[in-house]
Amino acid sequence: MYKKITYRAGNTLEVIKTYARGMHPPGVRTQSTPRSREDIEKANRIQKTRKLNRILNANFKKGDMYYTLTYKRGWKHPETEEELLKEIGHHLRKLRDRLKRQGIELKYVYVYSMGKSGNNPHVHIIANIPYSSEEHQHTIRQLWIKPDATLEHILGITEKEASLQEWTRKGELTVLRGFVKFKPMDENGNYMALAVYLIGHSYQRPPDGSEDEEKNGESDRDPDTAEQDNDEESIEEAVTRKRRKYKKAFEHSRNCVVPQPKVEVIKAERFSEKVTPIKGYYIQPGSVYKGSDRSGWPYIRYTLIKIPVSPGKNAAFEKRGVG
Repeated sequence: MYKKITYRAGNTLEVIKTYARGMHPPGVRTQSTPRSREDIEKANRIQKTRKLNRILNANFKKGDMYYTLTYKRGWKHPETEEELLKEIGHHLRKLRDRLKRQGIELKYVYVYSMGKSGNNPHVHIIANIPYSSEEHQHTIRQLWIKPDATLEHILGITEKEASLQEWTRKGELTVLRGFVKFKPMDENGNYMALAVYLIGHSYQRPPDGSEDEEKNGESDRDPDTAEQDNDEESIEEAVTRKRRKYKKAFEHSRNCVVPQPKVEVIKAERFSEKVTPIKGYYIQPGSVYKGSDRSGWPYIRYTLIKIPVSPGKNAAFEKRGVG
């Protein structure tokens, strides 16, 4: 017997076939090898990337908004992750309140980075907001680049100097915090490339001396079910936490769907290494991977993507729902 594990996320089906303890046939196990810390860190990073990809696939679709928040040179930007999280939380709460008045329930995923040097904080956000809406883009710009601010947020600029450099309205100084860059989510059924990019940015954080979560190797137990990192915590909980012992790879809103695995026990001696698509899906090129876990048991992993049909019959494809 073997296990078949399936994650259904939007238009994608991620399938893993493996042998569990007490289910493996004789002669399939390879020699187990000890793993270095680098191997464990790599495995953890892969698991986080896969989890983020599932959440993106399950909650967002073509035309949704992907935007980046940056800071203007000269602005007193956050010097710690805690300070940056507070500013992100303030921005998202204001945006959520604005959209709620319009009958829109905000969903978001974000990844932040302090930059390799620690002096370039920026935030990548994916939200269920139409990219084509100029009104919503204007709202986001307004909330980010023109916050409630005073001259103390500007480094080395006196009030007189600032009044000459920035424009005023009704005698009140307007301080520009930074910039916003917008992109639309594409129609690809799988956002793995974006997940890889975002997780790469999440690792651009200068060390602060705190214990690194990869040292424990907790999430390297099983390549099929290693979902140990607690990424379900909301931004509100993250903001109010007094001390961030571990660095999280990404954050998402509470109302985001987090795909869960469907586990089936197949009564067959071995699983076939031949991968065939099911009706209505195709195998994503390059997604088939054959390997063995750290105990030496073989497994196979691949991704299926739903085939789009004609526009009139394609409601399910556009919805990106999770079944």
